Amino acid sequence: MIIMKIQSLTLFVAFFLLTVQNITADSLTQETKANKLLAGLENKNKHIKDFTVNFTATVYYLSFSFPLRGKFFFKYPNKMKMKFDNLPYPLNEYKSLFENLAPGRTVYGESKKRYIRMEKTNGKILHLIEITPLKQNNIKAIYLWLNDATLYPDFAIVKYNDSSSIETENDYAKDAKFSLPYIQKAKLKSKFFTAKAHVKYYNYNINTGIQDDIFK
Repeated sequence: MIIMKIQSLTLFVAFFLLTVQNITADSLTQETKANKLLAGLENKNKHIKDFTVNFTATVYYLSFSFPLRGKFFFKYPNKMKMKFDNLPYPLNEYKSLFENLAPGRTVYGESKKRYIRMEKTNGKILHLIEITPLKQNNIKAIYLWLNDATLYPDFAIVKYNDSSSIETENDYAKDAKFSLPYIQKAKLKSKFFTAKAHVKYYNYNINTGIQDDIFK
């Protein structure tokens, strides 16, 4: 009887260790696959050191619509700023949310990456990746749906620690050399409001030598 109990315990321990090894191996595979896809995306934009782009947008909030205009500034790896020609009062306190629309962003700092699954949407193969920042900031997690053919993010969701979020759908030119969209549809959510935005980007100027002062 004692021998049978020892054998059973040995089998249980062996099964437990095998399960842990499989989970660990699967986690490493998910991380490796995610890193490989994100490296491919970053490689697409490796020649971009900075860019500016003009934008026009319409924000839909409750029964109102607000036109916006301005310019977006980006400098590698993660300096971003959005300057508005006009920003209606109801939207002014949510300015930082709009800045995080961040066209062309491919660097996410110290973070944990995880490959979740492959999806098929409208004849396209998309790879869903989760990015979780390791350093404390206001972003809780980022989800990217990378197009298998281009590696550009067709969809993205940014979730914040205060329960707000931004969902974006990106359209690119057919001959786009970089992951810089020309049309972006967005949904912005917070505890206090939900709004939708339709953004058009035009006049991309790449590698013009933007000075750091612009981001202060």
